[in-house]
Amino acid sequence: MFVACLAMACVSVCAQISTGEPNASVIARTGNRPQKGDWGLYLGGSVSQVMDLVNYCQSAGAEGAYGLPLVNLKYYCTDNFEFRMGFQFAAKTEKTKTIQYNEGGSDYIQKTSAGTDYTRLLPGIAYHFNSKNLLDVYVGAQLPIGFNSTTGKFNIENAGVTTSAKIHQGTFVIGGGLFIGLQFFIADLPIAIGVEGGYSGQVEATSVPSYSIATDGTSQKYKDGTATTTARWGADASLHFSYYFNNK
Repeated sequence: MFVACLAMACVSVCAQISTGEPNASVIARTGNRPQKGDWGLYLGGSVSQVMDLVNYCQSAGAEGAYGLPLVNLKYYCTDNFEFRMGFQFAAKTEKTKTIQYNEGGSDYIQKTSAGTDYTRLLPGIAYHFNSKNLLDVYVGAQLPIGFNSTTGKFNIENAGVTTSAKIHQGTFVIGGGLFIGLQFFIADLPIAIGVEGGYSGQVEATSVPSYSIATDGTSQKYKDGTATTTARWGADASLHFSYYFNNK
């Protein structure tokens, strides 16, 4: 999605905002802002994302997660009203290998891997206030919707017998949130930098775990456990970079 959005921006010959005075150095006096019909490509990294990435690197993959920054494609329906569609992905994978030597001479080898990931779509709206201020202040709401996935794999070799197992569990997520933000337009548009802060909640519906076990040619699949539904909420903040363009 990020590559497609970036390609759209590059193909647009008139990439700079054509409203106001695109090369003006004093934005507050010229009203040099995105207006109706303009598009924006937004890249943002939240505090929680940065901390997850730091923990992931410091622990060599044992803690935290790695992923893409939040990508938003924004469209100004009016001079003050913006529609946005966001995409976010993160994942974590950990692998271990254990070797034990038995008295009979055969080795006991166990390999495990655990992977988790989440994918989110974030449709939302935002309202921008007074266009004469140096800082563009806005408020908005968004509807996060997506999936979580957790997969564990085990492979054991013992006395010439190989046993492998796989455990998978999926989660459907939907929620809602409010945010407030501000951005500053750099002298030569169409670039802006800013910050956003918000509070959101979500409901997570997790399926029954499914198992798949195979031992030297024989296999079986089954589900065991119970489905669960949980709710969580919290606040977060992010630093973002936006590039504006139009299709004129």
